[in-house]
Amino acid sequence: MNKYLIGLSLLITMFSCNNDDDGPFIEPLRERGPQAMVDDAILVDFLTTHTYNDLDFEKENHTLTNNDIIFYKIENDAIDTNRSSKQRLIDSNKLLKIKVKESGIEQTLYILQIREGSGRPVSRVDDVNTSFRGNNINNVNNITSINSTIIEGSETEIGWLSLFINSNTQSIPGLSVGLSQFKTASAGNDQEPCNVYKIGDTGEIKIENNDFGIGALFIPSGLGFYGRLIQNTGIREYNNLVYTFSLFNVDYLDHDGDGVLSRIELIDPKNADITFTDFDTDNDGIANFLDSNDDGDKKLTIDEIVILDNSDIDYDCDGIFDNDNEGIDLNKSDSDNNGTLDFLEIN
Repeated sequence: MNKYLIGLSLLITMFSCNNDDDGPFIEPLRERGPQAMVDDAILVDFLTTHTYNDLDFEKENHTLTNNDIIFYKIENDAIDTNRSSKQRLIDSNKLLKIKVKESGIEQTLYILQIREGSGRPVSRVDDVNTSFRGNNINNVNNITSINSTIIEGSETEIGWLSLFINSNTQSIPGLSVGLSQFKTASAGNDQEPCNVYKIGDTGEIKIENNDFGIGALFIPSGLGFYGRLIQNTGIREYNNLVYTFSLFNVDYLDHDGDGVLSRIELIDPKNADITFTDFDTDNDGIANFLDSNDDGDKKLTIDEIVILDNSDIDYDCDGIFDNDNEGIDLNKSDSDNNGTLDFLEIN
C-alpha cells in the first residue's frame, strides 16, 4: 500500500528542556482533576454559544468534505439562514457525548457525527486515510473561540494517520477514540475493501462513493496534548482542541504479527478506555494486540489459528491478492469446540 503519514505533531513525544540555571523554568504539571473541570467548562461554553452550517449537509447530492464545516458564534456572526438553522451545537441530535478515562480521570469527549459513514468501521489502533484539520479552542477573558491558525492537518491534503504508535507514544487519545466512532467510504463498484477512491490522470482524487464519515471532535486537553512541553520553552500544553475531518479509508493492522488483527484483540474497538492493557489473556503485562503469544502457552498465536484468505480480493490493498489477513476461521481455530479460540486457551 502506498501510504504517507500526516499530522506530524501528533507523532511528537514530549519535548525535553533542561531544568538548570541556564535553561527555562519548567511549569509544574497541573492536576488532571481540576484541569478537566476547567476544560469541560470551556468546551460546553463553545458548544452552547456556537452553531454550524447544518443545512448544507441536508442538501441532496451535496459533496461533503471536512472543509464544508463552518462554526458560527450565534450572537456575533452573520449567519446565512439558508446554511444554518442556528441551533446550538450543544442541542444537536448529532452531538455524541462519550466518557473517556485517561490516567484515572474521566472526561467528556464531544463528537459531532454529521455522518457516520457506510464503509468499514475504524478502531483506535488502525491507520486511517483522512483529510482533517485541527484548531485550538481557547478561553481568553471569558471569550471562548477557535484559534484562527490551523494547528494540524490541511484544508486539502489527504493522507494516512496512525491512531496508535506504541504504548508510550500515542496520537491524541481523544482523536483516536473519536474517529473510532465513524466508518469509511464504501468500496467502489469492484467492492474491493480498500478501493474507495481513484487517482485521476492529473493527480486529483475522486472518492468512489459519497458516503464516507464526516464530523468534528471537541477534545479536552486531558485527551489531547496534556502537559506536553512546547519546544524551547518551559510552557506546557493545555489547549482544548477541535478537529473537523472526512474519513475515507482504513488499514487494519496487526501490530504484533501474530495473524490476529489488532482491532480484534481489543475488548471493544470503540472502547473509550484508553488503557489498552485491559485485554491481556495471560496477564503478562502485554496487551494481546502487542503479544505474539496471547495465552502464554508453548504455542505462538500464529500457530493456533487459521487465517482466511480469498485470492480474488486484495484485502490489505498491497497489490498482492494472496496471503492477506482477512480475519480468522473461527471454526478451525477452536480445535476442541469449547467456544474458546485456541490462541486464548492454554493447551
